[in-house]
This record gives sequence, C-alpha cells and structure tokens, in this order.
Amino acid sequence: MKHSMLKFLCILIGLGFFFYASQANEVDTVRIWEETISIPTYFTNPSEECPVFFQNQSYQGASRVSYPYPVQDNLSMVKGFKDYTALFIENKYIKLCVLPEIGGRLFYATDKTNGYELFYRQHVIKPMLVGMLGAWISGGIEFCVFHHHRASTHMPVEYRLIDNEDGSATIWIGEFELRHRMRWNIGISLFPGRSWVRVDGNLINSTENTNSMLYWANVSTHVNEDYQVIFPPNTQFGVYHAKNSFCHWPITTETYNGHDYYKNNIDASWYKNHPIQGSFFAYDIDEGILAGYDHGKNAGTMHVANQNIVKGAKLWQWGVNSIFDKKALTDNDGPYAEIMVGAYSDNQPDYSWIKPYELKQFQQTWYPLRETRGMKHGNLDATVNLEVSEGGKVFLAANTTKSFDNVRIILLNSGNTIFEKTLNIDPATPFNYEFKPRGDIRKEDLRIVILKADDTEIIAYQPQIIPYNQELPEVVVPPGPPEEYTSNEELYYTGERIGQFHNARVNPADYFLEALRRDPLDVRSNTAMGNIRQKDGDFDTAKFYYRKAISRITANYTRPRDCGPLYHLGVILKQEGSFNAAIDTLYRAAWDYEYRSAAYFQLAQIYTIQKDYVAALDAVNNSLIVNGYNLNAMSLKTSLLRLTDDTHDAIKIAKKILEIDPLNYYAFNELRLLSEDSVASGYGEQLFHLLRDYPENYLELASYYLESGLYIDASDILEMTGNSENVVLNSYPTIAYYLGYLYHLMAKEEKAIQYFIKGNKSL
Repeated sequence: MKHSMLKFLCILIGLGFFFYASQANEVDTVRIWEETISIPTYFTNPSEECPVFFQNQSYQGASRVSYPYPVQDNLSMVKGFKDYTALFIENKYIKLCVLPEIGGRLFYATDKTNGYELFYRQHVIKPMLVGMLGAWISGGIEFCVFHHHRASTHMPVEYRLIDNEDGSATIWIGEFELRHRMRWNIGISLFPGRSWVRVDGNLINSTENTNSMLYWANVSTHVNEDYQVIFPPNTQFGVYHAKNSFCHWPITTETYNGHDYYKNNIDASWYKNHPIQGSFFAYDIDEGILAGYDHGKNAGTMHVANQNIVKGAKLWQWGVNSIFDKKALTDNDGPYAEIMVGAYSDNQPDYSWIKPYELKQFQQTWYPLRETRGMKHGNLDATVNLEVSEGGKVFLAANTTKSFDNVRIILLNSGNTIFEKTLNIDPATPFNYEFKPRGDIRKEDLRIVILKADDTEIIAYQPQIIPYNQELPEVVVPPGPPEEYTSNEELYYTGERIGQFHNARVNPADYFLEALRRDPLDVRSNTAMGNIRQKDGDFDTAKFYYRKAISRITANYTRPRDCGPLYHLGVILKQEGSFNAAIDTLYRAAWDYEYRSAAYFQLAQIYTIQKDYVAALDAVNNSLIVNGYNLNAMSLKTSLLRLTDDTHDAIKIAKKILEIDPLNYYAFNELRLLSEDSVASGYGEQLFHLLRDYPENYLELASYYLESGLYIDASDILEMTGNSENVVLNSYPTIAYYLGYLYHLMAKEEKAIQYFIKGNKSL
C-alpha cells in the first residue's frame, strides 16, 4: 500500500515538473515561421509598361521621381481573396505578422495578455493613390527608407527568418533601392520572456557618392475619442512639415499651418480635437520616448529609442471629420493615427547625409502598455506614470517588459517615503494605485522609483516644471533668388540644402553657378557642380569642375586638407579606364582620412581589374582599416581571397558580412562558389530566394563583379536567368545587353552579338 502511494506521489511530482517545464518553455521560447494566409483584397491592375522618366510634381516635400520604378496608379475596385506569404514570430506576450509582398510591412502585433493591437490592424488590403508610385495601404508599420513614403512601399522585398543563439528570432526584410542604388534592411525581433518588438535597422550606401537619405517608421494605431498621443513630457513645441509653422504643445494658442482653429487653447494630444488632417512633430526632443494610449481600452503602445539617433517623433491624423481613412483605405477597421518615429531625422523632409560605402544603424523598440492611463517616462525595462489630480489624489502606475519578482515601488515626497509596496510584476500583471496623501502635495516634489529585489533601479521619474516659453522657434525661410545672397558661403549652403532635400521647385545648380560667376575657382561650388554632372553621366563637364577646385586647393604645391575633388575625379578616371591617372589621383585622395576608405576601395577595384590580387588585397585592407563596415570592400575581399585560394578566410569574411547585412546577395553568392557542394550547403537556394526572380537584383549583383573586372562571375550570375521559368526574368532586355557587353569585354564577340540580338528581340 505504502509502495503504491509512494509511486502515485512520484507520478504526481513528475507531472508537476512536466507542467512547470512546459510553462517555463512557453516563457522562454520564441517561435518563427512562414505560412500562406488569405486576405480580402482590392486588386490592382498591372502597372503602366512605359517608364515615367519625369513628373514635375512635389511629393512629401521632395521631387516626385519614380523612375526606374513602374508607376502603380492602375487601381480597381474589384474585391476578392488573395493569398499572401506571411511571416510570423510569437512568444508568450506578443504575436506579430509581416507581409513581405507589401513592402515588408509589419502587418500586426497583438498583445496576447489582453488582445490589444499595438498597431492598426487591417482586415482588408485596400490600396489608394497615396504613395509616391501610387498604390499605398494603411496599417501596421510601414518602414519608410530613403524617402517618405518609401517608393517601393507596395512592392515585394527580400526576407529571411533567423533563430538567434540567444533564443530570440528575427524576421529580416530589405531591398536594393533602385532610385538611389542604396541598400537597407530591417530586423524585426521578439525575445524570450520580453514583451518587446525590437527593430534593428541598417542603411547602406553601396555607391561611390555621398547621398542624402531619410528614415521614418510610419506607425499606425487605432484611434477614437479616447485616444491620446504622448510626446516626452518636456516637449514645448509642435512643428509642421519643413518647419514652416510652430505651435505650443500640447495646448495650442496660435494659428497653426494656416488654421485659426488651433488658437483656441486646443489640447492637440487628443485625437478628438483635430477636425482636419494635420501633422505635429515634437520639436527638439531630448528623451527617446513616444506613446499612444486608448483611455477607453486602458491600453496603448510605447516606443523607446536612443534620442540621439532616433530624433523624430510625430503625430499625424486624417482628422475626425474625414471619412478617407474610415472608408477609402479600409472597410470596417475604422480611423487611425500615425505615431511616427524617425532616425537621423526630426522632420519630413529632413534628410541626412550618408557618405560613400557608409553604414548607418539604429534601433527602435515598441511594447504594449496596460492600465497606466498613459506614461510619463519609460525605458527598455518599464514605463511609469505619475499624476496628481486637482483634488490632491495621486495616481501611480507601472508596466514592465519582463517578469520581476519582489520589486519595490516607492513614492517619495521631498525625499520622504509616502508609499511603498513590494510585489511581483510582469507584462501581464501591471501595477497601479490611487490614493490621497496627507497634507499639500506639489507634483514637482514627487518621485516614483522602482527597485529590483537587490535594490538596483529599474526606472525612476520626477516631474519637471518647465517655464512657459511664449516665443515660438523661427520658421524655415524658403530660398530666395541666387542673386540676392551676399556671400558665396550662403549660396553654397543654400544650394546644398536644396539638393539634400530633393527640392522639386528650385534647382541647386543655380546657386552654385552664381557662386562660380563671382569666383570661378570657388572650391565647394565647383565640387558640388562636379557631383551634379557626374551623377548626370556628363563626365567631361564633371572633370572640368573638379579640376577647377583642385587647382585652388593645390595652389603653391599645397597638400590639400579636403581631398573630395581628388577622390571624385579619381572615380571618373577609373570609370573611363584611365587607370594610371586614376591610381595617382585616388592615392592623393586617400591621404585625407574622410576619403581613405572609399579611395582605397576604388584602388582595390582597379588592381583587381588588372589581376594584381596582392595589390588589391593590400588596398582593400587599407579601406577596411578606416571603415570596418564597408560592405563593398568586405565583399571584394571575399572574392580576392577566393581567387587566391584562401578559402578559409574567404568563408569567414562572407559570414561576417551576413552578420551585418543578413540579406547580402554578394556574400551568399561567394559562399555558394566557395562550397564544395553548393546544393547541400543551401547557399545557392538562399541566394535565389533573395534574388526572388527580380531582374534588377540580378543586375545589381552582377554589376558589383563587373565593376571589379570579375567578368566571369558577373556573366555567370546573369546566365542563371536563362534557366528561370519566370518569363520576365528570362527575357529581360537589359540582362541580355549586359551579357553582350560582358562577353565583349572577355573578347568573345560571337557570343556578345548573340546577346545583343536577344536584347533587341525582347523589346
């Protein structure tokens, strides 16, 4: 009997451990997968086949240049079900979905603890003509890269699913952007035991030029009369696009963007107080937090980032009286607002610069709020709120992004503890408490502190009293006629800003040329004009301007401090095949630290073309000493190591590239070439998955090899398209022309002619 009872108890204990292990596994496990889902969809008709080279229009404050993308303005009102590839990640707290066929949009993210949607969740795909190319849908998070909205926002992107060693999982999305010839990728991750949705971003300038770029995450949320957008508490001003109108925040007291309505002491943080559409950027934030909170549902969305990198926070809404977002962009999901956040930007347009072969990175984190009535401060571990009502009641609340046991929540008044509680807290079990302390309370004397069991601080907050600033910041003044500027310096910086912001109405060259009319050897304006003409493909004129600049910076045998004109001239000489002159010029540019990495990479390409692989490796290593994240140089080094039979180090470098850029075509191609069995290794399969039968991806990958004189590798990549079952890829004229040119360079004229003929027949 005793033996039977003991056996029974052991079984119960074993079951208990099994149940506990299952629960623990649920906490610690992140699941990632891909499946097909069917979504009601209003279909779009095929795009116009004839390219639209120029549209004399402004879009989101910049020139509307769609080429070489097709214009997607041929919509229909035909509705049906459509199958989409959907990418999912799920942990104990969050389930999210990404649609790579629609720009890699983060389609939804659900708080599993209460069913709240962190972002606006669409139940229909209903595009309207809102995007730069036309078709655009609302909802979720749209990642606006290099321009707002991203040109390819309604087009497929590359993707890759990764289980990480730390137990997290990441959906990587990205693309090669055709208009700028730059790359980007976004990693969307969930972590074990965390309620985070974390985004890691890479903005990659794979060109030889300095370009301007923009990044914003367009975050949509469901809104109603109970919805409030919360900027950092010390935000004093809101500002419109292009900083052409300011208002006080959150209570407006002035005409804003031409609307007198806002003179009436409107609390602009509430959605219900906006009868018309409008934008409000938080001006000059010094805290990396932003939240939206639905007071009716007692739930919301929190964003945390490094405010020194993620400088932009924005509210945008169609307006309560608009039916566009309620009917035109959805069937039944109601109105939305955008609580947008920008990296390397604080306004739209507010383009930043990205140098040749530069990689810019950023990180953003979103997580759900529950039962806090909003927020006053937050970090990656927790959010707190602290409010004092007119009747003297104090409300304090806290959410955490993971489980903490035996935390102490303390409220201090002028340093004296007036409330303390020890408890367990996690994303599913928030804390809030309201009480009326004895005596008079001033909110600026209160401080809430949350401590771990070992007394280390999780988060703390004390209100600040910010003096009211009656004066608004100065608005941005549009550029005047060039002849009105008194100095060449003003002309140069005005022209630079016009080009930087892609102004659709004013030509930057007019300002540089006016400066050169006054001083024909002006270095900055000559260099700027050279850059414009170089990008136009007018190399002769570009060289003229660069040499004018060089004549001044090298006068009296001077070694110049700024070698930009030398670098750009060297690039043109290399592209023209004047290698000896290019080598001399690029080495002189490489003496300048700013251009050392880019110049040495150009030199490495020349030496590779000349098959001097020892010199090429030396140059590429010099490039990487200065810019260790020069992915172009790393890629070329992989090829050079392969060509010199250093397979081990070649594989090592290729895998390092994929740690930085998980969607890198070049690295996967090199690993395919370096593998003894490319089929078994899976690298070839992964490469073709990323190239996704998109002709321009094949062309871009081939061009990297072509520019380094690796003609066989380039032609092999393009030859693969002939075996594709995709008719468009198989018969793409440009691919045939490139193959013809490559075989011409390899002195295989008969084969070159065959491909030139094929290209003509494909038109």
